[in-house]
Amino acid sequence: MTTIPNITGGTSANALVTAQKKKAAVVTLGADLVLGVNDAPIQIIDPTAARNVDLPAEADSVDLIFRIVNISNVGSAAESITLRNDAAGTIVVVASGAVASANEWAEVHCDGTTWRVIGHGVYATV
Repeated sequence: MTTIPNITGGTSANALVTAQKKKAAVVTLGADLVLGVNDAPIQIIDPTAARNVDLPAEADSVDLIFRIVNISNVGSAAESITLRNDAAGTIVVVASGAVASANEWAEVHCDGTTWRVIGHGVYATV
């Protein structure tokens, strides 16, 4: 077993899982977030304001993929998520959905030297 910190920076009893079993995290962000290599690859986020999400260092992230989903649904930049590399360079902005039935998402992959967007779009729910 590997102890994995939860996305708020602390640890909890629920964090005692193997990295392979932790698939998704759902969180309301009250501050910026720094992801680690052992964090869940799917991050479902409700930001309370415009927030930054910083990815792990490229050298430590070979073949990692993260999917970031913004579920704020306010339809403005007021609750967007800026996905950044570890040097605070912007990779992509994941806006809030324009309506309650749409959630914008982005997926990024690291080759060990660079984080790249490999998908970006909107989930529509019914």
